[in-house]
Amino acid sequence: MLALYVLTIGWHGNGPVARGSLDSMSHQHFLVFLLTTGALTSIVCNVRYLLLRSTDISVGLSGSLCALVMYELMQKPQSRVSFIFAPPDTHFSAKDAAKFVICFELVLLALSKYHRIDSVGHLVGLGFGYLYSLYGNKWWGNEIKVMTKIVDEAFEEKKSVKKKGND
Repeated sequence: MLALYVLTIGWHGNGPVARGSLDSMSHQHFLVFLLTTGALTSIVCNVRYLLLRSTDISVGLSGSLCALVMYELMQKPQSRVSFIFAPPDTHFSAKDAAKFVICFELVLLALSKYHRIDSVGHLVGLGFGYLYSLYGNKWWGNEIKVMTKIVDEAFEEKKSVKKKGND
């Protein structure tokens, strides 16, 4: 919970995180994104754990962070980024960086016999972030309209029941 709080404050408060396309998300939208990605990552990794009798159990937070990174990279694919372990003057387009991160995780997955990094969870998060960058905002906008309509209808129904009771 502390990590979730820090992430939320970092992205939406006055935290040190650089501003980007995540600023367009409301607090609720951001929280739903994080929790959904974490749950999906955890479920996939735990199913893998059961099927392969693996020793790696995932909580889902690293997959959520990978989803955030991929979402941000895909929202602005032409922006320039650099990696901390690359030479200082080396910059890549965000789209190329996303491809590199996916390839890096695939290599780690192939070498998973020799380490305990949750590459499956990271790949699930990266995939979710990519799909969400394509379809998520449209879906979220439609969902908000549907939920608003349902809430408005419920309030109208409650008002009409109250009015009939007073008559």
